[in-house]
Amino acid sequence: MADQGKGSKKWATTLAGLAVVVVVAGAVSLGVVPSMKQKAPEPAPVQADAPVGVMALDFAPGQVQLPDPAHELLSRVADAARQDPTLMLRIAGFYDGAPSAPNSLAVARNRVDAVRHALEANGVAPRQMHLPEPIASPGSARRVEIDTRP
Repeated sequence: MADQGKGSKKWATTLAGLAVVVVVAGAVSLGVVPSMKQKAPEPAPVQADAPVGVMALDFAPGQVQLPDPAHELLSRVADAARQDPTLMLRIAGFYDGAPSAPNSLAVARNRVDAVRHALEANGVAPRQMHLPEPIASPGSARRVEIDTRP
């Protein structure tokens, strides 16, 4: 009789262990308990407000100081550039080119430098920025354009 008690206990222990396995497997399949499998990392989400295309910063006549609205835009551009090290920024200055404005080329270069410095201060790598020579654009000068298109 004593042997029969041992067999019953052994059978009960096995049955209890099997029940635990079934419950855990069911919980994993239902998503109650996380799976033991390693999941692939999720790709970084694309920011809805990430700047794409050409953005223009308009400056006051003769001024090289960044206009107030530029700071928010440059911050967004810098965020996008830091998240994507392959993103290239073309930063182009425009000047009047008229003989009556002999300093406009130098002012345009200084405006581009101000934008470049602001982006570098926000963590954009210098290798991500291309700064062509300022472009003469009579009538629509006093701006710097940032082009994020490939």
